[in-house]
Amino acid sequence: YRLADATKHLWNEDPQLAASVYAATFTHVERSDEPTYMGGIVVALTSNRRQDFETAQYVLIEDAPHFLREQPAAALRGLVQAATGAAMAHDDLEREAPQQTFTFHDKQVCYRQDGSHFWDIAGTVQDNAQKILDIILAYLAELPAGSAELSEAIDVMAENASSALIWRGLLKAGARDAKKNAPLLHELLSAKPVISNPETVQEAAAFLAAAAPLLEDSNLLKIEN
Repeated sequence: YRLADATKHLWNEDPQLAASVYAATFTHVERSDEPTYMGGIVVALTSNRRQDFETAQYVLIEDAPHFLREQPAAALRGLVQAATGAAMAHDDLEREAPQQTFTFHDKQVCYRQDGSHFWDIAGTVQDNAQKILDIILAYLAELPAGSAELSEAIDVMAENASSALIWRGLLKAGARDAKKNAPLLHELLSAKPVISNPETVQEAAAFLAAAAPLLEDSNLLKIEN
């Protein structure tokens, strides 16, 4: 908890270290109920390892929007890795789950299935992966259309994404504001893992429906093929 609470004092001095704290904290799942002692003179206060770890995660999530605004590149890297770790831990998925690759903005990027089409749905109680992704997408929504900041943010997300949840989130962002995001995200609509896996196929269809009237014929032809 103390390290999590101190992270906000670190990120302007060492943003990469702060990003690493986020990534490491949400990749781990603490299951131990071993008692921990919080002190107390009259009454001894106790907790357990799992509760302490969940408190640390809560503190980091609360601070995440401020991290993004103050150190966007490092924060995006750390938060995407954190959301990926939390998604893969959601149902004890192996980190070595089969990895698929595709080209996005002239770079090879990764896609791992994570079952998020089952648990990332409206009406469910959000877990850490969803909370972190929502913070990231809210930040993207604030960036001006056509700006270098938006383009750079999407590139950082793509380079650090691996779980399907991240691509699912980008597709949702594309469908919500196709005019703003289609120029940067339309390549996802011709990426085989994105359009063929159950985590993202419906989101890809929704994005295509919103983006198709805005895309050039050459881009639509690539999608059709």
